Amino acid sequence: MKNENQKELISMLSECVAECKLCAEASKNMPNMKECVKLCNDCIVQCQQISTQSNVSSELYQKCMDACNACADECEKHDNSHCKKCAEACRNCAEACHQAA
Repeated sequence: MKNENQKELISMLSECVAECKLCAEASKNMPNMKECVKLCNDCIVQCQQISTQSNVSSELYQKCMDACNACADECEKHDNSHCKKCAEACRNCAEACHQAA
């Protein structure tokens, strides 16, 4: 069971990183999207940090949840498809980290 949960978490982390990269790239030249790009990049760093470690502390899961939720909160303010996809991936990832913590 734990192995299945680990696979699910890795899948959510990977999807979140991918959507955040797409969102940051699509948003970087748009007006008033600086915070969106910053939070996407913060989220990418936190998700990648978890996905590369075998022993993850609850503090690291919390940092990832916080980064994902902050990114989702910002992306939900914007009315474009890449932000909506990013927000959804971030919420799913935050939930997966919550389950794993």
